[in-house]
Amino acid sequence: MDQPEGALWKAVDSLNQDLVFLVLLHLEHSVAASTRGESAEPGGSRAASSGAAQLQAKKRQHELFTLVGTKPEAASLLQLYYSCLADDRLMKFYEYHKNFREAGLLAAVTGYQASFEVMAKAEAQADAAIAVGLSGGRLGGQQYAQQQAAATAAVGAAEALNERLSGLRNAATLFSQNQQKLGFLQKTTEEQGELLVAQAALEKKYGALTGSRVELVDLSVSETMYTLLTMAGDHPTERANLLGEANKLQKQCKVPDKRFWHVKVRALAESGQWDELRKFANEKKSPIGYRPFAER
Repeated sequence: MDQPEGALWKAVDSLNQDLVFLVLLHLEHSVAASTRGESAEPGGSRAASSGAAQLQAKKRQHELFTLVGTKPEAASLLQLYYSCLADDRLMKFYEYHKNFREAGLLAAVTGYQASFEVMAKAEAQADAAIAVGLSGGRLGGQQYAQQQAAATAAVGAAEALNERLSGLRNAATLFSQNQQKLGFLQKTTEEQGELLVAQAALEKKYGALTGSRVELVDLSVSETMYTLLTMAGDHPTERANLLGEANKLQKQCKVPDKRFWHVKVRALAESGQWDELRKFANEKKSPIGYRPFAER
């Protein structure tokens, strides 16, 4: 395969995917091998040698991307191969070809995957701490283990949130490279990040005030408002604040009045807050009519 372009052309023309994949692997491994060989050449400072090797690696990788980009069949197979690797080659491929939509989606997915891994690790550590405490057989040891488990879970949740936010920020930046076509994706990605931040803050605030576990992160806007409104029925001392938080979230996320009224009527009715429902019905003219009130 001394002539990579000709080898790839013939492989694609053969309509044999296995042959195309074999050529692509050879080309990919040739890029990696040549880069390793150049970085190991004697002479010159280590920093200069490393910098030159990186530039050469980038050049060779771009040559491969350019070559593969002319053959959609080969490009699809190379993307499939990169998607199975735990590195950034697929992202580089998308960025080189200015495919900012796929690059942004990949950034968001990568952030969420990283957050799931962080949470799984934290949950395993928390379970291990509880198991150790239970095996000790002492009440004090069990309580301490539970406290440690709770602290570990809280740290894990914070780290997981940071991973998601980082992925969403990267995605929004990539979408912004083509605002004409990807402006909507950029906006919704930024709004999702803002919602996650708001949900995490509400969890922390009302988890401490009510002394109970509050789970809001990853809920939709409507589900978040519904949860806050129903919590008001369980915690009368915080009712006014919780109702206010739901109203604030509606404005922040630009939730239409009709949807907000449907959510609030259902939440107040299902949590038995009949006085609040009556007050709400008399606040102003209902944009959804009064049938939903009567049906509850």
